[in-house]
Amino acid sequence: MTQLIENYHALTVLGPTLSDVAVKADPIADRLHTPVLAVSNTAPGIVGKCAYPCTWIWRDSLGETVAVPDAISYYLSTTHQSSAVTIHTANDLLGITEARIAESVFREHGLSVPLKIVIPDSTTGLSSFVTTAISANPGIVFIGTSFGNVAAALVHDLRKQGYTGQIIGGNTFNSSLTLHLIGGTGAGALSGSAWWSGNDFPANSTFETAYEQAFGIAPDEFAAQAYTGILILAQAMRHAGLGGNTRYSLTQKRTMIQQALKTVALITPLGPFRFTKSHDVSQIVWILKINAAGSHQLVDFCNPGC
Repeated sequence: MTQLIENYHALTVLGPTLSDVAVKADPIADRLHTPVLAVSNTAPGIVGKCAYPCTWIWRDSLGETVAVPDAISYYLSTTHQSSAVTIHTANDLLGITEARIAESVFREHGLSVPLKIVIPDSTTGLSSFVTTAISANPGIVFIGTSFGNVAAALVHDLRKQGYTGQIIGGNTFNSSLTLHLIGGTGAGALSGSAWWSGNDFPANSTFETAYEQAFGIAPDEFAAQAYTGILILAQAMRHAGLGGNTRYSLTQKRTMIQQALKTVALITPLGPFRFTKSHDVSQIVWILKINAAGSHQLVDFCNPGC
């Protein structure tokens, strides 16, 4: 982050990718008064209530404090369960956060959480952890992890060992790579997503067509959020009146973009977009289910809550 800002004179920064990295890099940008737009950081502490002022940090990626509760609440509105088990990877900010949020929501709904299982960030040696999880006979198994291969391995092992209950996952379940690795084995698994490919907003149709023409594959949630980030910054720069204007200093331009981000309002592939007062995103949450073909299927949406 220091190199981008001080050596490459970045006007603003899009990223970084992981929440673990963002909590270390964003304070540098904040101290150097450079706007940062998080397009894939979903853990708490990125915007709003942070361990530092985070005045210059913005986010268009749906936070797990919204997505996880909405996914769980949707499922519990359709069936009664008495207990749940959480599994998350160790030393993984996103996975730890997702599991803690899930545990809190389960208890709010009157479920017991007899086991909170911590696993290594590896696909080897997971069977014994899965066996332990199943031994508690939970109605729901929640999986929190930053690693798609780990999420997929857990789902495969749960089904292989005969678990037929509900699986709910965090944001990693919305990745096209994770979805591909899980396949039809994960049929019925739920997640709360910032984006659904079938939404009929014109901005989404334009985005999907352009993405497939450019890359030859369908986009996923992370691509949609990154593309939305570009739209947001482009509008902010127009509102700031920058364009090709060179009469302002770099410091002035950064400040102008910072102020203009407050005024952003547009229709994106995610749906209607505005920032909240705490620089977070306020948007539709799409509740997705993996079907037997290994694809995402929309089962509900929350606007703003389920």
